[in-house]
Amino acid sequence: MGTDEGGPRGPASLPWRGTVVWLTCDQGGRASGPPGGDYAANGFLPPLTATTGLASLVVRVDEVGAWRSSASAGWLVPEAYPRQVSPGDVVVVTEGPRIVGYLHVEEVGG
Repeated sequence: MGTDEGGPRGPASLPWRGTVVWLTCDQGGRASGPPGGDYAANGFLPPLTATTGLASLVVRVDEVGAWRSSASAGWLVPEAYPRQVSPGDVVVVTEGPRIVGYLHVEEVGG
């Protein structure tokens, strides 16, 4: 389950920049709406799936409460993930195996 603002803080610097799009409750997303602050969740990078490639990540949104926002993100243990994230990739954001959003990666640094 994810942690919204007020919960644990993620790393000071997150390596990916892009746009996150949150699913509405009707689409299977979070009942409480878009998260704010540092959001601790799970995710995977296709072609891996929630079964074959789920890992812990942090998403830091720029526009709290927005369904679509610029954001920074990164794996909590990047060296353990089996694939590198590159510009153009879409990281699937989940709460457990349930998809709650998509991060469209535009830049990778650090």
